[in-house]
Amino acid sequence: MCEIHGRGLVHGDIKPGNILINRRPLKVAIADLGFVSLDRYAKVKYTAKVYRDSVIRQSFVHDLFSLGVLMIELFGRIKIRAVCTYKELRIITRDKISDKKIQKIILDLIDENPHRRPQARDILLHLYGERIQIQRKEVPNIRDIVHCSHAFSKMRELGTKYKLAMIERCIEALKYYLQTHDTDDEDCIAYGIAMLLISSSIYRISKFNLSRALNYADLSEDDFLYYICDLLANNDVINILLKA
Repeated sequence: MCEIHGRGLVHGDIKPGNILINRRPLKVAIADLGFVSLDRYAKVKYTAKVYRDSVIRQSFVHDLFSLGVLMIELFGRIKIRAVCTYKELRIITRDKISDKKIQKIILDLIDENPHRRPQARDILLHLYGERIQIQRKEVPNIRDIVHCSHAFSKMRELGTKYKLAMIERCIEALKYYLQTHDTDDEDCIAYGIAMLLISSSIYRISKFNLSRALNYADLSEDDFLYYICDLLANNDVINILLKA
């Protein structure tokens, strides 16, 4: 949870069924990341009702409330089957949780005021004396790429001519790259041709080779390789190209 929240994300469905435990060796993982989103898009209204905060907030504080309810069940050895008010949850916590340290953490997590809920990293430090540093990936600014539309048309044209595979995925990857990088109009075609050559390498061998790519891009080999290396060095582009 520290890692999810540290990256500016919200899980949105914290519940016992999404906590996977392997006993030997002991490993624990949060599963079912289908709802995970940037906080402003958090799908918290779909959280299982028992673990859903009564006030819908698109924020990591929603996960903290869910964690509090989960901890009541875990340490109280009970199953909460009906939606409870904040007051009812406090009563259950004081009645069922004997360990005062755990009881205090749970009461803070289910606090009606979300600003008083401890963050996951605070709980980790309090319970185990451990700190965790998350390198948060910045969300890039999305740029207008209307000026590159001719490059996508050229990609489709050459993709059909040389029977290249996964052209739309290649265009998707290139669009993302161009939207997140400041590129000139004359670079669009070069990046498009470079992406086609990458396609011919990873999806299906074709007659679209380096020689033909250089001809369409109207560049020297050294200049053209710059565009290929630029694309292949971008993790987001690679993830789009290789997604299942």
